[in-house]
Formats: sequence, structure tokens, C-alpha cells
Amino acid sequence: MLRSALQKLSKVVDGSHIESEFPFFLLYLRSIATSPISRIEMLRLASEKDIFKHIAKYLRSIVVLVSTWRYSQANACEQVANKVPNKRLKTFLIRLSQSISAGEQTSDFISREYTNYMIEYVDSSERRLEQLKRLSDAYAAVLSSTTFLCVTTLLSSLMLSFEMLLPMMILMVMVISSILFMVAWGIFKSARPDGILAQTKLKPRKRTIVELLGVISIITSPLFFLLTFHELNDLSYSIAILGLPLLFSGIVGCKYVNQVKKCERYYPTFLRQVSSICSAGIPLTVGFKDILLVNYGPLNKPIKRLFAKLNLRIEPKIAWSSFEAEVSSELIRRINEIFVDTLHSGGDIEEVADLLESFYSQYIAIRRRRYQIVSYLKGLVVPLHITMSAVLGVVSAFLKLLTQYMSLISTIVQFLFIPPISFVDFYFLLMIVVISLNNTLAIYASEGDSRFTLLFYMGLFLFSSCLCYRIICDLVSRFLYSLTFM
Repeated sequence: MLRSALQKLSKVVDGSHIESEFPFFLLYLRSIATSPISRIEMLRLASEKDIFKHIAKYLRSIVVLVSTWRYSQANACEQVANKVPNKRLKTFLIRLSQSISAGEQTSDFISREYTNYMIEYVDSSERRLEQLKRLSDAYAAVLSSTTFLCVTTLLSSLMLSFEMLLPMMILMVMVISSILFMVAWGIFKSARPDGILAQTKLKPRKRTIVELLGVISIITSPLFFLLTFHELNDLSYSIAILGLPLLFSGIVGCKYVNQVKKCERYYPTFLRQVSSICSAGIPLTVGFKDILLVNYGPLNKPIKRLFAKLNLRIEPKIAWSSFEAEVSSELIRRINEIFVDTLHSGGDIEEVADLLESFYSQYIAIRRRRYQIVSYLKGLVVPLHITMSAVLGVVSAFLKLLTQYMSLISTIVQFLFIPPISFVDFYFLLMIVVISLNNTLAIYASEGDSRFTLLFYMGLFLFSSCLCYRIICDLVSRFLYSLTFM
């Protein structure tokens, strides 16, 4: 039973990866189709690509069935289509099988499929972004009600025993967290965020250092927590200090990601200039001298190193791969690999360059539209989270003062239960930590740039909310005591 559940989960995850890779897969086929190569050779080239590795494994199965087991191309596509967990890729392979059986030209079929898909892709993206906006509002509405539910549950349980109070509090935390998680999952399905950083084994030194800093912050955070708790014996300050290493590494990581995004802004200009040189029949080593005269911002150094490698007659594919790894952008890596493969297979560079530039601009436009909604979500979540912590701090201060009088009242009113103030603190801080995790996941689900987003917002929420809770609680307590004993 567990095995079948894991297999189903694996298929769902695999299908999700295929869905995100499918636009680049079709773009690759559309670009390579301009080359004078056979259909099976085109599929073989695509099966070797790491930029859509979850699709490539099914293409390898088609190539093996045709070349080793002597299946017809139409039959091989149909057989593999039955094993694909993603509906979009499955129907594409079935249509490809029908096209092969009908004797249609591969380039005509691919061109029609790409045109139809891009129209649908833009429309469906707009619909998903509208849904993302509605889900962001729903998440903010649920989040704003958590403080009320948390405080109401605590106050209504004053007439219960401690044995009944504890399960009730834990249940409330689990219910609120589950609701927020389900809305966050809906946000993720609507946003379908793309990772910014390239998923390659070869990484630039700067990125390696930044990622190592992230790992160190995760390891050292518990140590900071234990040391602070041992010295101060205060849970709220300890949790706030726990968030500091995460916040610091998150800031450094997000700055690196923003640097990669700047490279993405300059890349279309570089691609346009390289394609114009190649389409004019000028050797790259000669044409690159003119390219180096243009300012490409953060791309200047990687381009100079690329020129140096090509000038030293290093294998072009290795030189371009090194350029992609140094830039460290997943989008640039995918587009650049498509361009380089088209260049080496003898495709129509001028047509493909226009195709890549058009796709690039549409992809970036959809991402920017999503970022606008993400900013809207952040503008709701961050202030609500800080406000929730401040309100819980005020309530905790009132309860501290109330406990001094409740001991007298409880001698008269026997059914009234006095919760320990340490338990109230623990319950409120547990709620803050859980909601911090939920809010971090919600923002990451909509933005999804890199895992540094997780570190940054988890550190920010833990540090700011726990610090705000403790400061507000102490200030209100002093104010109330001053009023009481005047």
C-alpha cells in the first residue's frame, strides 16, 4: 500500500516537472526543425538534453525502440505515450504518431504544435495569475483571522482543566496551520514558479560560497538558540536569535539571485548580436571583437571569458557550457543551449533567433506579472504577521496581570481555571513559529526564485515577530502595572 502511494506521488511530481519543461521542449523542437536533419536524429538530440531531463527520458525510450528493437517511429511514439504521466506530453506524442503515419513533414507538424501551444500557454498563464490574485486575498483573509481564533480559544478554555486545555490548543494550531498550508498549495499550483538559479553540477565559485553560507546558517541556528536560551532563559529572545543566521544568509543569497536576474535582462541583446553575426556568416572569433565593445552590465566578464575560450579553440560546446554555468541562470541556460544546438546542427539562425527572442520576452512578461502579485501578497502577509505578534504580546501582558487577581477570584469561583503564564507564552510563541513557517511557504510557493527565499523570510519572520512579541509584552505589562499601582 505504501509502495503504491509512493509510486503515485512520484508520478504526480514527474508530471509537474514535465509540465514546467514542456514549453522549452517544444521551443527546442521548433528550433531544431529548421535544421536539415531527420526526425529520429532530432529526437535523439532532444533526448540528450538536460534542460528538460524529465521529458528526455521518454524520448530516449522512443529512440531505443526505433534503433534497437526496430519499431516504427509512429508505433514507438504511441507505445511510450501510454507510459507518460503528464497529459500534455502524452497527447503530443499521440499526435506526433498520427502525423508520422499520415506522412506529414516534421517541420510543418512542429511549427503548428508550437504556434497553437504558445497561444494556449499565454492565455492559461493569464488565467492562472488571476486565480493567484484571488488565492492571495484568501490567504490574507485566513491569516488575519488566526489571531482572533487563537485568543478566543485560549479565553474560552479558562473553564477547562489543564489536561483538556493542552490538546485543545494543539488542535487549534494544527487546524490553522493546515488551512494555511492548503491555501499555500493552491497558490503554488496557480503560480507555477520557475527557479532562477541553474540546476547544473558546474557552479561558479561565488554561488558555491553563498550556498555554503546557507548550509552553515542552518547548522548554526540551533546552536545560537541553545546558547541564548541558556544565558537569558527567555524563549522569545532565543527564537528571535535563531532567525538571525537564516536572515543573514538569506539576504546574501537573495542579493546573488538579483545579480543573476540582472544578467537575464542583458542576455537578449547579447543573443541578438551573436545571431546577427552567425547569420551573416562571420566567424564568432572575429565577430566577438565587436560584441566586446558593447556594455552588457554583469554579463561583461562571462562574455569576455567565453571569447577567450573560443579564441583558444576550446570545443565550442564546452565554452558555451562554461558561460552558462558562470552566469548561473536556468532561463539563460535553456535558451542558450537551444541556440547553440541549432547553430551546430545547421538551422536557420535568423529565424530561430527571432523565435527565441519572442519566447524570452513572453516568458519574462509572465514572470513580471507574477512578481507583481507576489509583491501584493508580501505587502499583505508581512504587516499582518508583525501585527499578529504585537496583538499576542498585548494579550499576554493582560493575562499576566489578570493571573494576579484570578487567584483571588478562583477561591470564590471554583470552576475557573488559571492557565500558567509560562504555558500562555509557549502557546503564543508556538503559534508565531508555526505561522512563520506557513507564511514563508506561501511566499516561496508564489515566488519560487531559490531556496534563499525560504531562508530570508523564515529568518525575517522569526526574528521580527518574536522580538516584537517580547518588546510589546514587556512594554504593555509595565504600563498596566503602573496604572494598577499608582
